[in-house]
Amino acid sequence: SIATLLCHVIKINSKDLSVGRDMFFDFMDENFECDIGESQRLFDEIMELKYDDVDRHLSIVANALYNQSYMKMKILNHLNSMILKGGDISDEDYEFFEKVKGALFRG
Repeated sequence: SIATLLCHVIKINSKDLSVGRDMFFDFMDENFECDIGESQRLFDEIMELKYDDVDRHLSIVANALYNQSYMKMKILNHLNSMILKGGDISDEDYEFFEKVKGALFRG
């Protein structure tokens, strides 16, 4: 589900695919010890989905990381970096980031 959130930020507004892909690979390696082959397969699979049900995945992540503030911050930091490095920033980027932040740190 975290992978889906990362890919979603690339999909919105057609972010620079090569930059987003490399950042996705880095995150998956650093946090889940996925090798490049595993990361590539996961990335390709998620990017091919026409509808990724991001709200469901966001709920899964928020519930799974309920008491893990450090990991939540790592996800937000990485999403922010992907938005900033991926090309033009839009209102949709800001809205998605705020949505993720709100879901992860809800009262």
